[in-house]
Amino acid sequence: MPQKRKSPSPRKIKRADKQHRFFVIITALCVFFAIYWLSRPVKSQPKAEKIKTAESPLLNRQESTKQQKSKAERAIVASEKSEPQTQTEIAIQSAISKLHVNSRIIKRKKNKEAIVYSVPINPSACDLTFANMIFKGEVERCNGIFRSGEVKNKRQVLTFTDPDTHQNYQVELFYRSNEALPPSQERILCIIVDDFGNTQGKLLDGFAQTEAAVCFAILPDAKYAVEAMRKATQKGHETLIHIPMEPINYPKENPGDNAIFIHNSPTENARRMEHFINKLPACIGVNNHMGSLATSDEPTMQTVMQVLRKHNLVFVDSRTSNSSIAYTVAQKNLVPAFKRDVFLDEPDLSSATLNKKLSECLSLAQKQPFVIAIMHCHTQEHLVYLQKFIAQAKQKGFRLEPISGLSAYELPDIL
Repeated sequence: MPQKRKSPSPRKIKRADKQHRFFVIITALCVFFAIYWLSRPVKSQPKAEKIKTAESPLLNRQESTKQQKSKAERAIVASEKSEPQTQTEIAIQSAISKLHVNSRIIKRKKNKEAIVYSVPINPSACDLTFANMIFKGEVERCNGIFRSGEVKNKRQVLTFTDPDTHQNYQVELFYRSNEALPPSQERILCIIVDDFGNTQGKLLDGFAQTEAAVCFAILPDAKYAVEAMRKATQKGHETLIHIPMEPINYPKENPGDNAIFIHNSPTENARRMEHFINKLPACIGVNNHMGSLATSDEPTMQTVMQVLRKHNLVFVDSRTSNSSIAYTVAQKNLVPAFKRDVFLDEPDLSSATLNKKLSECLSLAQKQPFVIAIMHCHTQEHLVYLQKFIAQAKQKGFRLEPISGLSAYELPDIL
């Protein structure tokens, strides 16, 4: 027979009921709190937004400062409120950057007629004519409209209009005074030694042993011209063709065979230039020997620069005359150009002259990015003078650079 099941005692039933009610209450409370938690509004997000909003001006200022520092040498900040810039204004800033003008000395103001940029130009690095061409080229490349150009109070004033916004811009170009020039961060000196080609033997070897940054300028038709080019190149020196050009007092002073004369036809002067270049093919450019008359004659210089541009050669204006226009003509023909600042060995080779010339170089180094000095190679005394000058220049903090080392300061092509 099946056994009869025992019914639970009243005490056990009562205990089970309590446990059941307890679990039901706990479950209900958990469900309640879960629904409450999920349905309540989240307050933490607005707080986070408030904190972010409160901190954003500081963060924005820090970010803006970083951006301005990174762009300081490439563009001018239009305004503290970061107003939108037109394509024409961006083109103006691009021209300023290409001309290596420090953004800290640019002035920008807005009046009823136009936004005006005042741009001081370093006369040792560029002339106003070339700067004018750079600005016009950059603006017109961006479809900006050139309105006018005029001279006011020794300033070239260019007026442009943006084609989209019709906003007018004026660019005032002027030579900055020496007082306005910031001191150079470093002193850079380039030394060119003229008249090689007649020097040989121990004297030529002695000059070849000097600092490699010293540049040799070689008279192309001189007896030892090719030997001078070869020895200089072997020792790491750059070389220039020392082009004979017509002086003012010719024929009392004779520049030499195959010189560039203003009475020659352009074809003849071009032929002579080609002859010089073929004779000394390792040379990176030219400078003028004599030439006080030739360098003041624009048609003659046009012929010279056209040949140099064809062969991608640089030009150094020896500035044997204050009336020389060679540097300006070179720039107009897009030939990389430099000009002499100091003649080191004039009037003599004395210690007094050396000290005076060193002082001149130090003064110029505070006003321009580099100094170009020229001297001659005629005697052993010239070699000793050069060695002393280099030693003292280094003591004064100068760093010697060859012509190619000045490429960071070359002006850009006009697009």
